[in-house]
Amino acid sequence: NATDIQRNQGGEALLKAPPEFDSLVMLDADHRHPPDTIRALVRALEEKPDAGMIVGLNFRRRQPYDPCVWIEQGGEIYQPVQWEQGLIGPVYRTGMAAAIIPRHTFELIARPWFANTYTATETEIVYKREDFFWCDKLRKAGLNIWCDTRITAPHEPNLPGWVEGNWWRAYLAAHPNLVAETLPTI
Repeated sequence: NATDIQRNQGGEALLKAPPEFDSLVMLDADHRHPPDTIRALVRALEEKPDAGMIVGLNFRRRQPYDPCVWIEQGGEIYQPVQWEQGLIGPVYRTGMAAAIIPRHTFELIARPWFANTYTATETEIVYKREDFFWCDKLRKAGLNIWCDTRITAPHEPNLPGWVEGNWWRAYLAAHPNLVAETLPTI
């Protein structure tokens, strides 16, 4: 199935489950998840029980291998250049390669939770992935999204090796003009 359909089915299954099932963990198949990923996501949610969602930090599998997390500061949307270890946020949008979503989030957000959308004009087509669609819904509902930088899962590459934070740092070092000097760090 398409990713948006599978994520919606996961949310439906959680809401049909007995109430002791209080969260849904989603792990994308194109990432190499360390064995403790689920425990780490649960611990992060215990640290931020009011979070709408918590994700691990992952990186794009294509150049520039940038972090799949965006923050809002001063009305501008940025990708951080560097970050502290631990929970950062609330973040604006994020990829969802490793995510934990509490039941209460699905109960508060109207369906569909996830959708791939396209907006077309005469000059461009704007594609919004299911993870951005979801993040936008969470923000509009007043729910915070957190990224736990202690949780990473290398992305399956189009090149030899698995894409992780060192790929981003190496690309940034080789292309210093990629980032504006004013880009904030978190």
